[in-house]
Amino acid sequence: MSTLGNQLAALSSSSKSTSAGIVPTGTSRDTNIESIGRGFHHSNKHGHSVLDNNKNVNVKNRPSILFDNGREAAEVSLITLRENAMSALLSLSEVPTTNPQLWKDPEFINTNNGLLSLYNCNNFERGTTTFQDNITIDKSIERLLKLLMSMVTECPPPSSSENENDINSNPILVSCLHIIEYLLRKYEIHTRPTTSRMLLQVFLPLQIIHTTAYPMIFSRVLSLIDLTTISEYTFLRPYASLGSPPLNRNLLAKYVAKNDALVNVIGKIGLWGNEICLAENRRICLLIDRVGTNEEETGQGGGALLARRGISTLLSFSASILVEAIHIQSISRDNNVNSATGGVQESLVRVIIPMVLSACKSGGGGNKEIGYCPEWKEWGRLLASTISMKCPLSDDAKVALCDAIVEGLPTVGVDKRRKKMPFQDAIQDLTSSSNDALSAKESDDAGSAIMTLLSVLGTMASSTSDDDDDDAGLEYYLPMLPPKKKKRMNTTIIDYLGCELPLSTYKRLSKDHGTSVAKFLGAILQSIRDEDDSDDEEEVIENPIVMERLAPLVASIIMQAFTRLEKEAGKVLSASASPKKRKSKSKGGDGEDGTMKCKADRDVLLILSLVSYYCPCLL
Repeated sequence: MSTLGNQLAALSSSSKSTSAGIVPTGTSRDTNIESIGRGFHHSNKHGHSVLDNNKNVNVKNRPSILFDNGREAAEVSLITLRENAMSALLSLSEVPTTNPQLWKDPEFINTNNGLLSLYNCNNFERGTTTFQDNITIDKSIERLLKLLMSMVTECPPPSSSENENDINSNPILVSCLHIIEYLLRKYEIHTRPTTSRMLLQVFLPLQIIHTTAYPMIFSRVLSLIDLTTISEYTFLRPYASLGSPPLNRNLLAKYVAKNDALVNVIGKIGLWGNEICLAENRRICLLIDRVGTNEEETGQGGGALLARRGISTLLSFSASILVEAIHIQSISRDNNVNSATGGVQESLVRVIIPMVLSACKSGGGGNKEIGYCPEWKEWGRLLASTISMKCPLSDDAKVALCDAIVEGLPTVGVDKRRKKMPFQDAIQDLTSSSNDALSAKESDDAGSAIMTLLSVLGTMASSTSDDDDDDAGLEYYLPMLPPKKKKRMNTTIIDYLGCELPLSTYKRLSKDHGTSVAKFLGAILQSIRDEDDSDDEEEVIENPIVMERLAPLVASIIMQAFTRLEKEAGKVLSASASPKKRKSKSKGGDGEDGTMKCKADRDVLLILSLVSYYCPCLL
C-alpha cells in the first residue's frame, strides 16, 4: 500500500464518520486512491490534470466553494457571480470594525482593470494573457485573499449547536465565499501556484480555530487544489478524502514541527495580520490628511492601534501553533520529528527569529510608523520568551532579543530630551516630569516588555572566570556582602545581586528609556503595594516572586550606570591632571570655577530616575 494509503487507513481507523456533511464538488474524486488531493481537474484515466483552452474539459462541472457539486455551480452564470462578488465586497466595507476605503481600492473595483470589474469579466482570459500580466493579476488576487483571510474569522460561529454548521448565520463568511467563488471561476485561483497556496492559507486558521463549525468549507478547498504540486501542503492529501476526520490544532502543530516550510507559512500569517492592521489605520490617516485636519497627530509614531477581531485571531492562531510546535520539538526524540540529536532544531529558529525581532521592535520610541499593532508586539514577545527557554541559543542571539525588546519599549517623559545637558537641567526635567502619570496602555506594554526581558535574561549564563579571584567578572553585579578573597568549598554564599544585562541593552535603556523604565518599574511595584494594602486577610503570593525578579534587573542597571560613571570620572581626573589638556581646556569647555562638566548625563539621570520612581515604592 502507498504512503497515502497508509495515511488514509490510519485516519479512517481513528474516526467514526466525523464528516458526514462534507460534499466535494467533484463527481468521482474518491474512486481511485491516488486521485485524492489531486485537484478538481485531475483525470483518473490520464493520471494527471486535464485542461484545455476553454478552461475546463467538461463545461457541465465548474469548481466551486459555495455549491454542493460542480453541476450546480455550472448553472450559475459568470455575470451573476460577479454581481454577487461586488455586493459582497461592498458589504464587507460596511463592517463597523474595518476600514471601507481598503476594500474599495481601485485595484479591486476599478472600472477598467479592477479584479471585479465588468471589463475584466468580459475580456480577461488566462490563456491569452501575457505571462507578466498574469503575474500582476495574481499579486492583486493575493492582496485581496489576505484581506479575506482576516475577515473569515471576524465573526465567530453562533453558540447554539443547532445553527453552528449553518453558514447563512455568518454573513461576513458568506460574503467572503461569494468573492472567492468568482475568483475561482474567472481567474482559476485553484490552479495557479501562488494563489492556490494563498487560498489554503485563507481557510487554514478558520479550520483550526472552529474545527467543527464549518467542516465542508476546508474540505471543498482541498478537493479543488492539486496538493502534490505544493510541497509544504502534501500532508493535507488524506484530509481531502470523504469520511476523513477534520484537521485540528494538535495535528497541525505536529506537522509544523516536522516542516520548516510550514513554520514559515504560520509565521507569515501572523506577519500579514500585522500588515493588515497597519494598512487599515494608514488608510484612515491618509483620509485625515486629505481633509487637512489632525496633520500633527498623523505624523506621530509609536501609538497602539486597534486591531479588529479577525486580525487578533490570526495573530493568536500563529503564535499558538508556533509555540506548540517548538514545544513538540523540544520534548521529542523521535526521528520522524527531528534529527538524531532531538530537541529544537536550528533551522526552525532561523526561520522565525527575524520575524520575532521585528515584532519586538515595533512601536518603539524611534519608530516613525504611524502606529503599531499591540497584538503583533505580544506575538513577538511570546515567541522570544519561548525560544530563549526552549532553544539552545547563543549569547549573541539572546543579546539581539534583549536589544529588540528594549527598543520596543514606549518612550515617555524626559527621554525626549537632547543628548547632552547640564546636570542641574537634568534634575529640573526629572522633577517637572515626576508627576506625569502613565496611561493604561503604556503600563501594560512596558510591563509585558520588562517581564519578557527578564525571561530572556534568566536564560543567560552567569559570569564565570577561571581566575582564583571568585569576585572576578562580577563588576556589573550589586555587592550585597563584603567580597571574600577565599571561600570554602561546597559552600554557597550570595554576595552579589544582578543579572547578565548586556552592555548593548543597557545603552539602549539609558539612551532612550531611562526615565521610562524607572516609571514602569515604579508603577508595577506601586500596583503590588496597593494590592497588598487592600487585601488584609489574604496575602498575595505572587508579589514576592515579582519583587525577586525585578530586583536583579534594577541592581544590574544601577551597577552598569555606576561603572560607566566611574570610567567617565577617571577620564576627567586624568584630563585635569595633564598640564597640556588643562591648558587647552582653559580656553573653554570648563566652568568658570574650573570644574569639569559631567559627560555621563544619561547614566546620572538613570540613577536619579530609579531613586525617584522605583525606590519610594519599596518603602
